[in-house]
Amino acid sequence: MLKGRSINELARELERQEKSKADYIADSRATELFLAEDETSTVNAVVRPRIRVAGLEETFNIGEIAHQQIAERLKIYKPYYDRMLATNPELLTANVNSWFKLEPARRMLRTLDGRVRGILSDRFRPLDCFDLCEATLPTLAAMGVEIRSAELTERKMYIQAVLPKLQGEVQVGDIVQAGVCITNSEVGLGAVNLEFFAERLRCMNGMVGLSSLRRYHIGRGNEEDGDVESLYSLRTKNMSDAAFWNQVRDVVKGSFTQEGFDKGLAVLKVAAETKMPDTADPVKVVERVQRRFGLNDTERGTVLKSLIQGGDLSKWGLANAITAVGHTVSSYDRCYDMERFGGMVVELPKSDWEALTN
Repeated sequence: MLKGRSINELARELERQEKSKADYIADSRATELFLAEDETSTVNAVVRPRIRVAGLEETFNIGEIAHQQIAERLKIYKPYYDRMLATNPELLTANVNSWFKLEPARRMLRTLDGRVRGILSDRFRPLDCFDLCEATLPTLAAMGVEIRSAELTERKMYIQAVLPKLQGEVQVGDIVQAGVCITNSEVGLGAVNLEFFAERLRCMNGMVGLSSLRRYHIGRGNEEDGDVESLYSLRTKNMSDAAFWNQVRDVVKGSFTQEGFDKGLAVLKVAAETKMPDTADPVKVVERVQRRFGLNDTERGTVLKSLIQGGDLSKWGLANAITAVGHTVSSYDRCYDMERFGGMVVELPKSDWEALTN
């Protein structure tokens, strides 16, 4: 796993963002792109699209994720969207503004540091990382849990924590310790998720498995009239959110019970006993893994090398070969993907496992 930030660094950045971010509900007909010179460009003058909303004095840069969400919402083929953005921003601006008016919808604009970081449904329910940390970190500290890794990317927040005194053997000499992986996306790329996390002491790989709690960011649509409404003061302040954060605390506590750990350990033990058939070709198996999980060729090569060197042609061996890729990537988001893919292999139903290995 990648180390990311210290928990103190994570907390400081969340506190900073809490003061800088703001959310708005806006009708797309009152929202438009316009071209302006990019002030961050240090070479030549570069013109890029910005967003303005009727009723707001401030205008905003557009983040990569927001661009992706605009393309998806308006059904513009993303490679063509990117081509317009790079070579003909005037055409992109005209396209987007036209569709904003032809297909009106109320959308939530999530802004941070003068940039639109996400454009979401008006039913998106903000369950933010600051509040999630307030609900979980004191509970983890009180239990003597160690934070193994934490990070805050454009896409998600991640916290991986373990309790070293809660350990067990998957097979003889192969020890894992109990943990929890906490993730959340403020820009619509994932739910609030608490998952079983196992840290393998032999190689310090992490594996993310069965979800203990998942809450999607879905709430009631905003029915207020008007072009734009600020939601900053309303975010995560209602009673239903308070009840949810209490539930999160309870799940965190339950993640480090002997009973909860034994359930997860039992799944890993079954995976270690589930072998590939003697006729299985590891090269073909890894090629199928590549297609199933969307690995690139470098990642596929690392999985194959780790699988052969490990000599364990079981679900558990294949899962660990996949999570080993996490040591070789620079993106924390991609590292988590590999840990989750490993957990998904462990949890494969019999029919899927047979299709992968036969």
